[in-house]
Amino acid sequence: MVNAIREKHNTFVSRFVVIVFIDSLLRSHTKSLCLPPLAVGIGIYLPSSLQTPLVVGAIMSYFLERRMRNSRSDVDAGKQRGTLFASGLIVGESIVGVLLAAVIAVSVSGGGSDAPLALAGEDFQDTAEVLGLMAFFTTLAVFGKIVLKK
Repeated sequence: MVNAIREKHNTFVSRFVVIVFIDSLLRSHTKSLCLPPLAVGIGIYLPSSLQTPLVVGAIMSYFLERRMRNSRSDVDAGKQRGTLFASGLIVGESIVGVLLAAVIAVSVSGGGSDAPLALAGEDFQDTAEVLGLMAFFTTLAVFGKIVLKK
């Protein structure tokens, strides 16, 4: 157990040293390139399942802001609508997560299944992934319409 902790610590330290070295090279050889500490921290700390929505959101923000500037829309109002909508999605996801945890805890403690809300078998997984991806893109489209609303 101690060896595993040491190994993880050594891996983290070596990654940190490499990142600091790359950042110092970028700062000394370019005028505006560097590695933002927050982005590096998120990249190290968060799993890829959480990083993907962040990257998609950043790319979407870039294109929406560019479109608002080109169409002479009120960029600040669009950012405010986008922030409010994104905050609502985050809070809603958190509330649903707590409710699902409560339902699962009650089910498991009562001797039931650890998937009490499962409506289909495991052979539905591929279809569920496609439906989830479609729901994600639909949410992106709705988000774009809300931000670009005049």
